[in-house]
Amino acid sequence: MNRPVREACPDQEVAISLHAAGALEAEESDRLMAHVQGCAACREVLAASARALGLARLPPLSEPERHALSGLPGRVLGELRLRAGRRRMVFRASTITAAAAAVLLAFASPVILRKGPPNAAGTANPTTEAPRQEQLAENDWQEPDLDDLWDASDVLDIDSTESRTSTLDAAVNSYDTSVGD
Repeated sequence: MNRPVREACPDQEVAISLHAAGALEAEESDRLMAHVQGCAACREVLAASARALGLARLPPLSEPERHALSGLPGRVLGELRLRAGRRRMVFRASTITAAAAAVLLAFASPVILRKGPPNAAGTANPTTEAPRQEQLAENDWQEPDLDDLWDASDVLDIDSTESRTSTLDAAVNSYDTSVGD
C-alpha cells in the first residue's frame, strides 16, 4: 500500500476531490463513476483520496455535544442583544447626565463666579462701592443702606431734570418748525 499513486486524468482531478469529500452532485458523480470504471489511474486516485479524507474525518457527535451545540446560536444572539441593550442604556444615561450637568452649570455659574454681594442699584458707584467692598468679607451679605442708594440715584436730581427739560423743549421746537412749513 505504500506504492506511489498514479496521477489522475487532468480533466477529472477536481471531480475526484469533490467526490471523495462528498460534495459532488448526483449527475456529476454518475459521470465520474462511469469514467472511473474504465480508468485505473483515476480509480486509484479516488480510492487514495477517500482513504485520506476518511482518516481526517471527525467522529460523529456525542449526545452531550449535540445538546450543547443545539441552542448555541440562540444563546449567542441573546447575549449580543443583551450587551447592545446595555450599551444603549449606558449611552442614554451618560447623555442625560451630561445634559443635566450643562444645565446646572449654566444656572450655577453666575452664583459661583460672583465675587461679592450683588449691587442693589444695578450699577456700581465707584465712590461708595470701593470702601464698602473692602469692609465686607467675600461671602458676607449685608443689607444695603437705602439712604446711600437714594443719594446715589439721580431720580430727583435737579441738574439732570433741567437738562432733560431743555432737551425736550428743543425737540418740541424742532418739531413745531418742521410741521409749520
